[in-house]
Amino acid sequence: MSLAQVTEYKVQVFRFKTEEKLKWKAQVIAFPQFTAEGNSREAVLKEIKDQLSTLEAESEIVSIPVASQKEFAIGAVPPLDEELEAKLKAMGYKYYGAFANDPGAFELFDEIERDRDQRLIGG
Repeated sequence: MSLAQVTEYKVQVFRFKTEEKLKWKAQVIAFPQFTAEGNSREAVLKEIKDQLSTLEAESEIVSIPVASQKEFAIGAVPPLDEELEAKLKAMGYKYYGAFANDPGAFELFDEIERDRDQRLIGG
């Protein structure tokens, strides 16, 4: 009983012309650094198979868990903290866009308004 697992790789094989004659080249699509060049299709495919066999024998596939940011449905706005949400509602805002959960946004907008007023009144 064999527990061997077969992994298939896509290989691009093509002919090209040199000054002397036609040659063959092969390249593994998933691993472009794995290439072979030779006088026959069979020769380049054998060399690629040998390279992939070495890869399989000397490597392993592992899974690495990575914590991600909390995902939201497309178009959904992330939840606001209660204090900020109350302040926004009191000001009459319904949607907050890119400034959701950004308490500093009010300071920025206040500064923009002060600068605008200063230019309009003093101009």
